[in-house]
Amino acid sequence: MRRASRVVISLFLLSYPLSSHAVPLGGSFSAGLPHPLNLALEARVSETFSGSISLGGLPTVHQQEVALSLSTLNARGRWHPFSGAFFLGGILGAQKIKGSMTEDVVLTSPSVVIPTTVSLAVNNLYLTPHLGWLWGLNAPGLLFGVEAGVQLPFGARSSLEIRPEDPAYLLLLPLIQATPEYQKAESDVETAANRVGKLVFPYVAIRLGWLF
Repeated sequence: MRRASRVVISLFLLSYPLSSHAVPLGGSFSAGLPHPLNLALEARVSETFSGSISLGGLPTVHQQEVALSLSTLNARGRWHPFSGAFFLGGILGAQKIKGSMTEDVVLTSPSVVIPTTVSLAVNNLYLTPHLGWLWGLNAPGLLFGVEAGVQLPFGARSSLEIRPEDPAYLLLLPLIQATPEYQKAESDVETAANRVGKLVFPYVAIRLGWLF
């Protein structure tokens, strides 16, 4: 995720032309799917090109017994073929989806009940071709936009963490992993996280901001 973040930031910075005048900058907030909340730094580079870099995601929510969280960093470019609000755009981003749940694991030898948390993190990159309208880029002031497209994930990587709630039971991890309770918890977490991290999603967003 850290390496992908550096790539996204570098691509965004390289998108600026070298010139003697300052690029108009601003900020925006967007709400939509699959990343519900996003904050972005906006730039109008020319009459036909604008772009942004943004951070966003979703605070921890619960899907039955599984806690899910989502974070993303992305850079986008927009081509305004008519020098107006309408644009064709593309997003390159990195996201992390994490799912976790706690299950009581029962051991028979030794006889003990161990609350155990199983966490799965899925990291992937994505491309999002999209189109939309962004009004207010031609002058300082209010920005408002709507956009839609499709998010295409690739390069997914998963990591699994097993952690007894009581650190005193860490030596019993091999026994915990062999129990049906643990195997069910692992399967539930993996299913919930991978369902979000490896599927193609529709992309929609409403954007509100200000250009200086």
